[in-house]
Amino acid sequence: MRKWFWLVLFVAAIIIPRPANLEAKIRVKDKNAETIIIKKGDTLWDLSGKYYRSPALWPDFKKYNVFTNPDLIYPKEKLAIGYRDAKKLDNALQTRLNDMVSEKKDIIKKIINLKEEMMKLQEKSAIREKDVAALIAQKEEELYRLQTELGEREEECKMLVSAIQELHIKLAELEATVDAQKQEIAQLQKQNNLAKGVSFFIGFAVVSGVIASEIVK
Repeated sequence: MRKWFWLVLFVAAIIIPRPANLEAKIRVKDKNAETIIIKKGDTLWDLSGKYYRSPALWPDFKKYNVFTNPDLIYPKEKLAIGYRDAKKLDNALQTRLNDMVSEKKDIIKKIINLKEEMMKLQEKSAIREKDVAALIAQKEEELYRLQTELGEREEECKMLVSAIQELHIKLAELEATVDAQKQEIAQLQKQNNLAKGVSFFIGFAVVSGVIASEIVK
């Protein structure tokens, strides 16, 4: 009878899962990463599907957070999601580039208007020649300043375009990394399922052997 008691305890220790850690805290590792506030009913599985487009990628949250227990998260906790920063930066650069193009158009328009004013001043015979020369010199200085500013805007636009191109390359690399991680996670899940099956059959064989030996006795 005592042998059966210990046998039951042994099987229970193998089959019954260990209780989860009741304490749940999240510490954000990357302070530059974008964060969200967890709401009631959220799970890392669901949030991964929302922000990473695949629930199976929930371990990626560990890149930006330290979990006491990832199975237990509570409302009002802060969670870093990380990946969206690059897209936000891309949008900001695109907006800045559009602003630069708009500023260039405004400067060109001012230059055209300024040249027209200079031509009108030259045509006015009622104004004394010295005054006209002074006004023309003033307008030429302003024209030079605007042309210099236009050149600076063009250089800044080139830099922004280059930065956007580099960012797109990094985003493509990041997406490729995510795809590779998806495949790796799927492979790990298969291996884990196989290991569980093997462990179950080994445990079953051991228990069966013990029971058989007891019956023979």
